[in-house]
Amino acid sequence: MASLIEIFHLFFRLGCTSFGGPAAHIGFFHKTFVDEHRWLSNEQYAAIVALCQFLPGPASSQVGFAIGYHRAGLLGAICAFIAFTAPSIALILVFAMVTPLLAGPIDSAITHGLKVAAIAIVVHAVWGMQKSLTTDTPKRILAILSAVFVMLYGGVSGQLIIIVGGAAIGWLLFKSEPTISKTSQLPASKMVSSLLLAAFAILLAISLLQPDSLNWVSLFGAFYQSGALVFGGGHVALPLLDAAVVSPGWVEPDTFLTGYGAAQAVPGPMFTLATYLGALMPNGYGGVIGALVATFAIFLPGFILILAVLPWWSRLLNYQPLRGAVAGVNAAVVGILAAALYSPIAVNALLSPIDWLLAAFSILLMMRFKLSALWVLGVCVSCHLGIALIVSL
Repeated sequence: MASLIEIFHLFFRLGCTSFGGPAAHIGFFHKTFVDEHRWLSNEQYAAIVALCQFLPGPASSQVGFAIGYHRAGLLGAICAFIAFTAPSIALILVFAMVTPLLAGPIDSAITHGLKVAAIAIVVHAVWGMQKSLTTDTPKRILAILSAVFVMLYGGVSGQLIIIVGGAAIGWLLFKSEPTISKTSQLPASKMVSSLLLAAFAILLAISLLQPDSLNWVSLFGAFYQSGALVFGGGHVALPLLDAAVVSPGWVEPDTFLTGYGAAQAVPGPMFTLATYLGALMPNGYGGVIGALVATFAIFLPGFILILAVLPWWSRLLNYQPLRGAVAGVNAAVVGILAAALYSPIAVNALLSPIDWLLAAFSILLMMRFKLSALWVLGVCVSCHLGIALIVSL
């Protein structure tokens, strides 16, 4: 019990203060659990981070889940997840509940400022990902072709084709991906692992077969498939969620982008965008229950995979074709995110010359002056509030 209380305390504190996205979260975890409390060695932590970057899902939340599992088993993993995610869920849920009550120029200014800020945030994410994930000409070509394909076809099916195609191309062509150093792995039953992999696959198949009509099963499925297909970090959930909830007409594009901007402004995992979207589902499927269903669904596949893959991790690290497949998927998702930068983000945010100038200035703040997303959000929202105030005078 003392261990669970300690896990909850440390992860809740991190959940309240961990701004900056997945890369920053992983740094905070290292400082807290390796340097300060010594729950893991550097080698053990490196193994966990490598595994979480290797699998689809929210990498930083998966790292926290695995640390909790390492410390106190499954209960420790669940405790770590709840504590780290609860502050973000609470803040996003309050924002989702308050936003419909705001009306007039102030509401419009806030939401449009968030949408313009999203441009700079995604440009920064695409730039960082392409530098680390498209390190040679074949990978860059794959990323460009993926972006073109998604812009032409789009939807969940188009993105799934790109992810599978990227894996196949990487498996066949990328023969020189470096080996991730083997380190100690966490214990798990191989029989349980097989059952979890089967559950992951069955739930994904069910989610992909759901119709566009909204009900509790299709709501769960839309967010589950988004969480199951995310490679490369939380930003990649943006196009997947757009295809899952905007394309069928469950959420308006403006509402979607407002939620994405809000998710940048709170600490903790970016996947709590699902909380916002779930809360605003129509026809009685939203509210607190919709928010919790969406949140649970988008995180679930990543955690199933963490528990399922642990006993096989050492063998996977030695299998070169699989490392090539992951490299192919990573290059493809750079293209998917680049396509999302055009639609739905730019087409819904850049509506005037002022928007273009503000977006360019925000990109400069992040790329040249290394300011965080919080600063960019503050600048964009403040500018649009100022414009609304001047117009109203």
